[in-house]
Amino acid sequence: MIGATLVTSANAATAPAKKVVSLASATEAQKIGNYWTANGGANLKAATQFTDNAQQSGKVKLGGGDAAPDGKAGTVPPIGQEKLAPTKVKNVNLPKTIGKVFFTIGDKEYWCSASSIQSKYHNLVATAGHCVF
Repeated sequence: MIGATLVTSANAATAPAKKVVSLASATEAQKIGNYWTANGGANLKAATQFTDNAQQSGKVKLGGGDAAPDGKAGTVPPIGQEKLAPTKVKNVNLPKTIGKVFFTIGDKEYWCSASSIQSKYHNLVATAGHCVF
């Protein structure tokens, strides 16, 4: 017990000081917003969906043949609701937290699907793994 206490005390005494790093100033954030919204959002409209092979030069070669159905299309109902008649959804109200994240790589504009996450500073966005670089 004494050894554990001494080690803990030594670690607490040598803990590094906290460092705050600002990622973008208010002026820089405004410039970024202006880039995307200038000229009626021309850069937003010019952005293309980012894919895994968006930066590869040359053609991507995929193996296998064309996709073909292996039976009648259908769905599988949730367990316990197998006997309920399916209905069509007339209106899908997606949450306002779902949208797109826009970014540039070199001189090209891209977007990926994204969701805003409730956070202390209101600046957290989640997106697909292939969009993170």
